[in-house]
Amino acid sequence: MSVATLTRASNEIAEINDKESVICKLEKKLSKKLSSESEEDFHNIKQDDNEKKDIKIEKVIKQEEDEKKGIKVEDLKATNSIDSSTLTKQGLFEMIKKLEQQNIEYEKLFCQQEEKIKNLQKKIKEKNKENSLMKQHIDNLNKELAGMEKNEKQYKHIEDIKWNYFHNWFSYAPLISINSISSDIPSSPNSSQNENTHQKYFIDQFNLISSNLESSKNLKYSTHNTSYTPYLDGFKPDISITELNSKPKSSNVIIIGELKRDKLLKSHYEQVFNYGIRVLKNQYPRKIIFTFLTNHQQIIFFKIQRKDSKFFCEHTLVYNFNYENIGWRILMTLVQKNKKELGY
Repeated sequence: MSVATLTRASNEIAEINDKESVICKLEKKLSKKLSSESEEDFHNIKQDDNEKKDIKIEKVIKQEEDEKKGIKVEDLKATNSIDSSTLTKQGLFEMIKKLEQQNIEYEKLFCQQEEKIKNLQKKIKEKNKENSLMKQHIDNLNKELAGMEKNEKQYKHIEDIKWNYFHNWFSYAPLISINSISSDIPSSPNSSQNENTHQKYFIDQFNLISSNLESSKNLKYSTHNTSYTPYLDGFKPDISITELNSKPKSSNVIIIGELKRDKLLKSHYEQVFNYGIRVLKNQYPRKIIFTFLTNHQQIIFFKIQRKDSKFFCEHTLVYNFNYENIGWRILMTLVQKNKKELGY
């Protein structure tokens, strides 16, 4: 094969390749154009669908709002389709009646809501009152706790506590008999009665018994209800026994008693310890004071003594107050003692 033939064949092949390249480029352009047009058409179709959906959604929302207002779509269509010139007098009356009925329903709903608000305000007021009472109760508990802490502090000043028989406190201590007037003593109040009743009972019976004793002519002391008198460093013992016709003071009180309505507790012991220590501190150099604790069913007596700067306490057993009138007999025996025997 000649060189000329080879050259011509090579040129024809190159020409064919160029044509194929051009065709390939045209195919790509056409494909791209078709693809672009398809996407645009698809976008337009999708946009149309979205607009239609939005229109439908708006219609549904409007329909729901109208129904909430009590207006049906059919009623709106019917109303809109009626020309003002075609409305009759009867039709107007019916429309007015319908509106009035709707207004009544709205007023009824308003009244119901107003009633709910009033009930809620009432509950809030009751809750505030309850919170106020609770706060007051907590404040009272805090005050009592503070008082207990003070008593506890004083109680720690007691070096030793032990029990003893009443008759061991005196060299000669036969109990006074009150048999002659025992039938005149009324029954003691029970725990359900208030504190004033207990205090009045004690004072009345003390005066009744003491005035009928054979030794009443030589009676040296007066008994006072001091439950409202903070004469003892701010404290208010229930019963204070002083010299005859003397007003109770921390400097002159001779015997102190505390009345309780319920069961006697150890915490009550601390209370009378505290009273006794305060009296001895206010009546220096007095060394002994006698106190008692009772609920008119039981009674216990205390002897609080100072030695140098320390305090000691002895107490009796818990006596049955009404058994053979032991409570009154010991108390009457105690108030018959002279001042030296009572610690002066």
